[in-house]
Amino acid sequence: AHSAVLINKTDLTQRVTEEAVRTLRPDLPCFPCSAMHPESLRDMKDFLKDKGTVSDRMTLTQPRHLDAVRRAIAFLRSAMRTAESMTPDLAATDLQAAQEALAEITGDQADEKLLDTVFAAFCVGK
Repeated sequence: AHSAVLINKTDLTQRVTEEAVRTLRPDLPCFPCSAMHPESLRDMKDFLKDKGTVSDRMTLTQPRHLDAVRRAIAFLRSAMRTAESMTPDLAATDLQAAQEALAEITGDQADEKLLDTVFAAFCVGK
């Protein structure tokens, strides 16, 4: 699976339980944790390491793909700095921006600006 559920703040008394999540999404891996207890993030980190491998045969040749990867890397670095100096949940904005940049390559998301860039590269005649 490419998706997973992360349940944060498990140190609080009022919280979402793993059982409740599994009732709604039994198909997804579930990682209960607390940012207050960094060791509880270990299973989620292991899951992400497995998902983060990239084939050595993959090459990017389109300038817009290279730009998207560079932006994703910058957002991921920013997220790491934020997670190291503050609570990990504050890195969510940068992580979402990195995901959106990568989605421009995979085609999972296409906004109007991206479509304009793609179609500008083609000559459309009448």
